[in-house]
Amino acid sequence: MAAGEQYPLLGQIEALEIVFDDTKIPVTLSVGVAAMIPDAINDGDSLIRNADQALYQAKRNGRNQVRTFSKSIDPEPSIP
Repeated sequence: MAAGEQYPLLGQIEALEIVFDDTKIPVTLSVGVAAMIPDAINDGDSLIRNADQALYQAKRNGRNQVRTFSKSIDPEPSIP
């Protein structure tokens, strides 16, 4: 299933016709998602860090996609 079929917003953004100086500028959207139940161990910083890791995973996997955080994601994300 293409990303635009599962997440229509991804397809809509990719289909945008953005032109600057007669050059079409391609636009895509990558999203990292994380969820947690706050407690003494988990806090807002952890939630943001986990969502950020999922975002970098989406970018490493080719962009224009949604990735959900899982503990199997590399804890040291690198920018593609």
